[in-house]
Amino acid sequence: MRDQTHLADAGAITRHFYHDAEPNRQIAALAPAVLRLAEEGDHTAHQLILDACAPLLELALQVAARLFPETPFDTVRAGLSGPILTHPTVVAALTPRSPLPLRPIAAPPIEGVWRLLVRS
Repeated sequence: MRDQTHLADAGAITRHFYHDAEPNRQIAALAPAVLRLAEEGDHTAHQLILDACAPLLELALQVAARLFPETPFDTVRAGLSGPILTHPTVVAALTPRSPLPLRPIAAPPIEGVWRLLVRS
């Protein structure tokens, strides 16, 4: 954070991000650095990834339970898409925590929707 903002004080760093007109964009710009640090073995960066992605995994489990109530999770195909969720570090962090077999998808997300529609 200090490298990104050139500020040393935690309060100043917080103000830097949340007083910006587009704080989400500013915070999202940190993702490449966090992913790099996690790849290098930084525990805090790894925990940030888990904290950010765990709610998405929980949501996926809720959706799968609703859509496929009689189907065991380990037989439901589930894909990860987008530059963050398909990053090898994120895949490695989520896979052991998921009863769904997670697979990175390189195609645009709409491709998955299209495949589901064609199957039905």
